[in-house]
Amino acid sequence: MDEFIRKVAALGLPGVILVVVMGTTGLTGAAAITSALAILGGPGGMLGGIAVLGMTGLLTELLTKFGFALLLMRIYEIRSEKESIEKLCQEIDKLPFISNELKQKVKTIIDKKIVFVLAGRTGVGKSSTVNKLLGRQVAKVGKYEPTTMSVETYEHKINGIKFTIVDTPGLCDDLEEVGNDQEYLNLMKSKITQMVSMWFVSRLDETRVTSDEKRGIKLLSKTFGKKAWECSVIVFTFANSVSAPEYQETVDKRTELIRREIAKYVGEDIANQIPSIAVDNHSETTPDGKQWLGEFFTRVFVRASESGSLPLAAAMKEILSSSSGEPRIKLDEQQKAEVEKKIRKGLIGGFASGGAVVGLFLGPGGVIVGGLLGTVVGLWLELDRRNA
Repeated sequence: MDEFIRKVAALGLPGVILVVVMGTTGLTGAAAITSALAILGGPGGMLGGIAVLGMTGLLTELLTKFGFALLLMRIYEIRSEKESIEKLCQEIDKLPFISNELKQKVKTIIDKKIVFVLAGRTGVGKSSTVNKLLGRQVAKVGKYEPTTMSVETYEHKINGIKFTIVDTPGLCDDLEEVGNDQEYLNLMKSKITQMVSMWFVSRLDETRVTSDEKRGIKLLSKTFGKKAWECSVIVFTFANSVSAPEYQETVDKRTELIRREIAKYVGEDIANQIPSIAVDNHSETTPDGKQWLGEFFTRVFVRASESGSLPLAAAMKEILSSSSGEPRIKLDEQQKAEVEKKIRKGLIGGFASGGAVVGLFLGPGGVIVGGLLGTVVGLWLELDRRNA
């Protein structure tokens, strides 16, 4: 079936229009078929379109089984292998009859890019934490002098997915009177177009939200608004520097203080939804004896922006296992359920029809979606296998 979809994709925009017309209008009316064939026929009009009339039967079957959104995403994923991403995105923006939400989902499939934004002072363990989550050296790790004030970007690729890590030490290390804030913010704007997740990183063993952290929160809120905080996670590093009896109380209190500061700019409703997670890059467990990597992965994945959740899912399928094949990130039943729900929302998103959800995730029909989509399905099935 995937080969058939490749044939439809090879038709270019006419093939897409055929799918769009059939998917959004249906085959109940002769006008829909006539319109689709006329467009597909190009200069030949209806007569040119008749040449591919045989495709409509198979397309109807695929649309019923897998849904309009999945089929459209796969067509553009195939086309992105040979055509310019920029031109395809422009074409997608002009497609008729479909929502902006679906257009964004399709563009996400072909863009295959993830941007993590890290906010926090130098030396709190931002880069090390990214590398721990991804299981490899992605962000550069080093001890910076307090006078090093900049915005650093690190590029990496995992499973064909491009990662951009934007580290923002300058926002929380600079002295306000130095006046570099606007320079940093302008640089961040130029680098950050599709933020998947923002991590506000602070040491757990600190007793207050420092003045430079407060200024960083203010500047991030001013620059990126509510959207950034809606996909953010508060990350407390050096978890084991706090004693076991004080651990949970410390996490709760530190979370409350940072949320309170964020609420000044985006409101309590958004601030109070931001989850926090304590990590320790020198230990697999926190003072309460729990492994933190599975919870950290879950929190980051669930909070990921809708535009970035599919590429993140595809990249994380490979990352979940160690080189020996053993699970590197172990999820309990609740965590697994949260991740699966996020995948379902990102992949299906209410656009699929018929038996798409059941057929895609419970049967071999997933073979229809290759590339990025197939990898996301693979993550779902891998989680199900491991936690069975």
